[in-house]
Amino acid sequence: MRQSSSGDETTQGHYEVAAIPSLIGFYRLTETVTDGNGKRDCSGDLHEAPGKAVTRFIQFSPSKDQLIVCREESLKACFGPLKHLPG
Repeated sequence: MRQSSSGDETTQGHYEVAAIPSLIGFYRLTETVTDGNGKRDCSGDLHEAPGKAVTRFIQFSPSKDQLIVCREESLKACFGPLKHLPG
C-alpha cells in the first residue's frame, strides 16, 4: 500500500516491483491507484482513473537511498530523484 501527494493531488494505491532489474538497470513498477482526489499533480497532470494499472520503470542510485521514476526504460522521460522519508 502507498499514499502520495503531488501538487494538489493525493492518491492511494498498491504496487508491484520486479525482483531483479532489466539488463539496462531498470526495475519494472506496476502501480494501481485505488483512490484519489481527482486534482492535478505538481506537473499539472491528472492521474489515471482508479483501478487502471500503469507501468513505470525505476532506477536506484548507487547507494540505493534514492530512485528515479521513468515512463519507459530510458532516462529521457523521468522524474526524481525521490527519497524515502522516515515515519
